[in-house]
Amino acid sequence: MVDSRQLTGKPPTGPVTLMVLQAQVMRFADIYAATVAQACDDVSTRATNLDLRLSVLRWKLGQATSAYTDATGENPAVNALDLLVLTTMARMVIEDYGMHTYGDAVRPLLDTQLRLETNVWTMARGVLKPAQERNCET
Repeated sequence: MVDSRQLTGKPPTGPVTLMVLQAQVMRFADIYAATVAQACDDVSTRATNLDLRLSVLRWKLGQATSAYTDATGENPAVNALDLLVLTTMARMVIEDYGMHTYGDAVRPLLDTQLRLETNVWTMARGVLKPAQERNCET
């Protein structure tokens, strides 16, 4: 049993089984892959820069592959933390490299990554102890 918050953002309702946590992790990975894919398609549709279009296609495929790889590990608690790291690092890459390289053309993708990062913290807070969470925020 592990403590976990519901993905609805409600306070913890008590310990959940590893099977329930794994279902939450898999659901997040599905939502992550679909949401990133849609944002990449939106950017690509508006882009005239072929390099940008190729970059977001690679991003779309790489992020989906990474999300599913992270979500299907042996330990649901570790899987949740892997998704936290993936989502946070993805946001940082888009925020730093993507915005610097392509400017506002990738703004929809950055906005999506920011929302997903907020959502993954809801799941990860149930796995992290308060002291660990504070250390992550600094």
